[in-house]
Amino acid sequence: QQRGLLMTPLMARAQQDVVDVSLDAAAMRVGEQVHLRLRVSCPSGAVVRFPEFPGDTLVTGVEVLDRSKIDTLPLNAGNRQILTREYTLTAFDSAVYRLPQIEVVINGRKVLSRNVSALKVNTVPVDTAHPDKIRSPKGPVEAPFVWTTRVLSLCLLLWGMVAALLFLFVRLSDRRP
Repeated sequence: QQRGLLMTPLMARAQQDVVDVSLDAAAMRVGEQVHLRLRVSCPSGAVVRFPEFPGDTLVTGVEVLDRSKIDTLPLNAGNRQILTREYTLTAFDSAVYRLPQIEVVINGRKVLSRNVSALKVNTVPVDTAHPDKIRSPKGPVEAPFVWTTRVLSLCLLLWGMVAALLFLFVRLSDRRP
C-alpha cells in the first residue's frame, strides 16, 4: 500500500499538460520568415485553445504572419494527444528578441510553455561607401519567341516521327497474317 501511495504523485506528474515552443532557426535576416512550433501534450478529448496574438505581434518588433491548422497526434492508445500548431514570424528591425513564454488554455486552465526562445535578426550588409554600385531593381525580362524556319521544321520532323512510330505500333500489333 505504501508503494501505491508513492506512485500516485509520479503518475500524476506523468499525466501533466505540457507546452513546448521551438523555432526552426535561431537567427534570420531582416524580412525573412521563421516558423515557431507550439506543441501541446494533453489528455485526449481536452479542450485546447491556442493563442491568437492580438495585433499579429508576438512581441514588439516580431510579427505573426500566418497560423497553420492544428495537427493532432494520438498517443498511448488514444489516452493522450499531441497538438501542434506553427506560426510564421518575421521582423524588420535588427535585434535579439526574447520571446516570452506562450500561454495555452487547456480545459479552462492556463498553462505556460516550458522553454523560452530568443530570435536574432541580422541586417543585410550594404556597401554605403560605393553608392554607385547600388543598382535599382529591374523587372522580369521576357525574351520574344519567334517561329523561325528551323524551329518550325524541327517541330514538323518531330510530329512526323511520332506519326510514323504510331503507325508502326498499330501495324505490328495487328495479329492478322
